[in-house]
Amino acid sequence: MAAGPVSRVAHAYGNSRDRIELAVGAGVELIEADLRYRHGAIDVRHDYRLPVLPLLYNRGLRGIHKRWPWAISFGSTMVRLDIGRISLAELLRLVSGRGGLMLDLKRDTFEPGEARCFGEAVLRQIDATGFDGRIAYCGYWPLLDAVAQLRPDAQCWYSLDTTLDCEHLLDRLSGATRIERVTVQRDLLTPERAAALRAARIEFYAWDIEDALQAERAIDLGATGIIADDLAMMAGLRHPARHATES
Repeated sequence: MAAGPVSRVAHAYGNSRDRIELAVGAGVELIEADLRYRHGAIDVRHDYRLPVLPLLYNRGLRGIHKRWPWAISFGSTMVRLDIGRISLAELLRLVSGRGGLMLDLKRDTFEPGEARCFGEAVLRQIDATGFDGRIAYCGYWPLLDAVAQLRPDAQCWYSLDTTLDCEHLLDRLSGATRIERVTVQRDLLTPERAAALRAARIEFYAWDIEDALQAERAIDLGATGIIADDLAMMAGLRHPARHATES
């Protein structure tokens, strides 16, 4: 891998107007936003929506995902009003020329062909706005495959959230479906796994990073990007040369 600075990704800051402005002001390289798709419509949201009432909900959240106006927690479940949500078109306009985006394409139960429709709809909106800046994609593998087929030069970062994902990666190390980039959950980023990724010439970002110690550890292991909620922490990171990939 070529030498260069570590990319800082503002986790979930693209999901609201106020947070976008904070991330732009912090000068991060990428602002992450969560995209969901249902019946032809793209929503910018991390949470699930109730089918009738204008309410969003989720379970087991922490950090930035729990900090919303009008949010109420019942044990591990958070519920909040689905009001004032930003659209993808507005997100693109607000960030264009001011930063880059990492679009997290969220898993769902898709009808046959719907994953491709999701990818087509996202790319169509990006093209329509003439977005000025870097765009990267992460998240659910079938959706990333759809984007990669539609736009072969797209930067797709396949998410390693579980050990099963790591096993599936082994099947994608060669051939037409080879994976070039991944995001790795911090607990999965062991020295052995990091060394294997570098040896396979797979670039990786570390996500769910909570503090500077975790960030520096990931950088030492070869991560070329840090995905975190804490903008101040990321501003204080050193920007070392990237690891040379083993031959």
